[in-house]
Parts: sequence; structure tokens; C-alpha cells
Amino acid sequence: MRGTVQDSAGAKLPGVTVSASTTPVITAETDPNGAFSFPVTHSGSLTFTLTMEKACYEAAPPKRVTLTNNTSHDTGITTLSLKPKPTEESDRYTFTQKPDGSYKLTVKECVTDIPESEFSASSIRTSPIIQRLAGASGKAIGAVLTEIELSSTLKTIGSRAFIQNRRVTGNLTIPKNVGTIGDRAFRQVGLDNFSFAVPTAIASSQAPLITFESGSRLTSIGQAAFELTGSKRTVTLPDSLETIKVRAFRYFTMPPSPLVIPEGVQKIGNEAFEGASGITGVTIRSTNLNKDATDPPLGTNLFGRASDRESTITTIELPLEVYRSYLNTSGTPRSELDAIFGSEITTSPNGYQNLEGTPHPTE
Repeated sequence: MRGTVQDSAGAKLPGVTVSASTTPVITAETDPNGAFSFPVTHSGSLTFTLTMEKACYEAAPPKRVTLTNNTSHDTGITTLSLKPKPTEESDRYTFTQKPDGSYKLTVKECVTDIPESEFSASSIRTSPIIQRLAGASGKAIGAVLTEIELSSTLKTIGSRAFIQNRRVTGNLTIPKNVGTIGDRAFRQVGLDNFSFAVPTAIASSQAPLITFESGSRLTSIGQAAFELTGSKRTVTLPDSLETIKVRAFRYFTMPPSPLVIPEGVQKIGNEAFEGASGITGVTIRSTNLNKDATDPPLGTNLFGRASDRESTITTIELPLEVYRSYLNTSGTPRSELDAIFGSEITTSPNGYQNLEGTPHPTE
């Protein structure tokens, strides 16, 4: 037998547990398209009920099913409705005080969005929850956030959501359901835990370990979202990404490694990676960045100005068709190329144009 489960808006729901009250009980889980199936062996007529459950959704009424003559059966579409969105602070997140008096933030399941400035450093210091915890423990109220755990149900992270939490360390995983990260959302997060001057040492520092969860649906990274932030592990941008806004990773630090711009990216803003430390080379896979694709698809000084770029980048590769869109009718590069990449232009095989530059001193 088979069937499909969707939410009240008509979107197919993966990960729904479907149970049949047969003997023994049979269970299945819906696939990414909301579909489920399992065999039910019987002779003659068999009647049982199906129950369907998923965290953060109201359970659907049990569905009565009757099978006859061992034929396959389609139960049709079942709709699960979202539970009311958590509104009370205690239902949305918790703060746990650590032995040193700092705090771990846990955003609870069923929370789908983090509003603007919700957990900025200034908001943390004035949080009523932290004031109560600090008072009960007798430890200083000068609240500091050092650990962040985000819920798998998150879909949006608002502007300035975690800005200036400079002592954050440990794992910082962006859940796969997050579609947008707002402007300055993680700006300066973990900044006190690493040195921009020594990118080779960041992997052994107390810097955050920033990762995008496998299967990420992220499409947009906001302006300065990760500016002045660092990760002790190489950051791999999700394949779902479409937009990298102005200064998104400006002065970002990570261990020395190449950076790949995914195929689906359609726009990269000015100075998106200016001054980034640890990026040894860049491969732009997207063919959506031709000069006339958007207005304009590539901002200026993506990796810094050629004259003052504080960067470890030595090569930048991009699709030949993107490179050609920036050529004059005579076949010579337009001035935009230098403004965009800050590098000297050379040739390269394999259908890519290789822009080679020399790292500039950091002084």
C-alpha cells in the first residue's frame, strides 16, 4: 500500500512516521516527496488504521483502511497541520549557564525563524531569562554567549541575529532547512578567539567551527553576514546558494584551502570576500554570472583591490563564457575585470579562464 502526506499549504512532507495497526505493527517514513509505501500481506479482507506523526505538526486523525483480495491500495493524500508557532520565550529557546558563567543558547525544535537582533550581544546582556539565571546562580550578570545550537526546523535567520557575540566557540551548524541568512547575522561571531594574521593557526584555536548542514536549502547570504568572523574548518558553500550579498565574507578567516562558488550562484555583491584569510584559490563554477545576466551579476573588488588586497588568493578560475562576456569587441578585457577580481589575467585550459595574481603584503 502507498500514500502521500502534505502540510496545510500543500507542500509534501518528508520524515512523517506512518504506522499501520496490523499484527505486527508496520511502520514507514515518508520520502523527500512525502510518499510512503509498505507491503501488507493478507488473505480475504483486512481492516486497520493508519496513524501519521511528525514533530512540530498536529497528528492527523487516524485513517481507516480496508484491503481486499491482496490488491495494492492507495490511501490518497493526508494533510498534517502545523502546530501553533511557539511564542513564549521558554518554548522557543533556553539559556544554560556554563561553569565559567557564560551561556549556551539552544534554539528549540519547531522554531522556524530567528527575528532581527534576537540574540545580538546587546540583546543577550538585557535578556530577562539571563538576568534571572544570573541572579539565581549568584554569578555576574554581564552575560556572554559562548555556544549556539540551532534547531533543525529553522528556515530564516534574521538580520543581526547573533551580531557581536565575539566569544562564541564550538560547533556552529547552519541547519539544512535555513533558506536565508539576514544582513550581519553572524558578524564578528567568535572574533576574540582567533587571529586574522595567522590563518594557519585557526584550526587549533577556539574559533567556531562553522558548517552548512548536508542537503542545505540556503539560497541567500546577507550583507556582511559573516564579516569579521572565522571558522576553524574550511567553509563549503551549499550547492543551493543563489545570492552572496555585499561584504558577506569580508575579512573572514579559515584554514588555508580553496573556495568553490557553486553553479547556482546568480549574484555576488561588492567586496564579498575582500581581505578574506586562508582562501588559497577560487573556482567559480556558476555560468549565471555573465555581464548581462543581472545588473550587475558581479560586484567590484570581490577579493579586494589589486593594489591593497590582504589576501592569500593566488588564482581565480571562472567559466570561459563568463570571462568572454567581459571582453571588448576587440577581445581585450574590459576594465571591470580588474575591478572585480583585482588580479592579472592569464590563460588556462579546461574551459576556464585563470586569473592569476600575487598576494599583497598585509602591512
